[in-house]
Amino acid sequence: MRNKSKYVIFVLLQSALWGAGNPIAKLALNGITPFWCLSIRFSLATILFIVIFRKKAFSLNKNNIGRCAVIAFFTAAAYITSTVSLVFTTATTAGFLMSLSVVFTPFLARIIGGKALNKRIVPIVALVVAGTYFLCGGGGQFSFGVGEVLALLSSVALAITLAYSARYAEGIEEATLSTMQAGLAAVLSVVCAFIFEGRLDFAAIAPASWWGIAYLVVACTLVAYMLQNAAIKHISAFSASLAYSTEPIFTALVAYWLLGEVLLIRSYIGGVLVLTGLALAALVQRSDERRRAAQICGEEGSMP
Repeated sequence: MRNKSKYVIFVLLQSALWGAGNPIAKLALNGITPFWCLSIRFSLATILFIVIFRKKAFSLNKNNIGRCAVIAFFTAAAYITSTVSLVFTTATTAGFLMSLSVVFTPFLARIIGGKALNKRIVPIVALVVAGTYFLCGGGGQFSFGVGEVLALLSSVALAITLAYSARYAEGIEEATLSTMQAGLAAVLSVVCAFIFEGRLDFAAIAPASWWGIAYLVVACTLVAYMLQNAAIKHISAFSASLAYSTEPIFTALVAYWLLGEVLLIRSYIGGVLVLTGLALAALVQRSDERRRAAQICGEEGSMP
């Protein structure tokens, strides 16, 4: 349990980086179009992965290349839809909807990984959803337009990424998977940029946008990808998605500081509910592990 807790902390740290990245990305998009922002971000990240990890960045073989491609595609879909959503909605609303991967992940894990659905997680999911709604969407100000649809699609893509990674990422080098994730996202972003936005005038990019892109490259891609790909091999997809549900807390705090998006009393109540859900999920997971360990000991003790 202690060893797994380390990997949960990895995901929580990643959530903090991603949460801060939402308002920072929104600021960056004031001076650059979304697909070109993504193109620069993932192209630079891919170069950095190759420079830092060298041969480890290309540890592909016939057994893992297909799995890497699927994980990379849905990761790219999650990032592209989440970033574009920030053009059409607030960072806090987008953060709430992106965190709803916690709703989809248990069901997708059952479909993709064949894992039985633990009925005890249903009320925990409901608690986390209620908490994130109070945090970001309560008070009658919640609307559902293009930005909200894209943010919701991002949460579905992330849920698929987590469920598939938990099932198939075992044995794949973290640096290899991270490089492929960033590389495919770069290719898709560049294609979309030329189709929807035309050519880019680099001289017209505002300095604030460059600083925002730098944060997205280093913190939200280079560091976050490695944390996720290291953690997902050791914890369940549901545990990862629950940890990701803390992302809107960090988004709301940084959005208040950078963008002036107001935090109300209900927002703090929502944050408490989310953290309570995480604590309950940890207790459920610990109980399940003890039960499995007791079953294994019982089976071994009954052997002739």
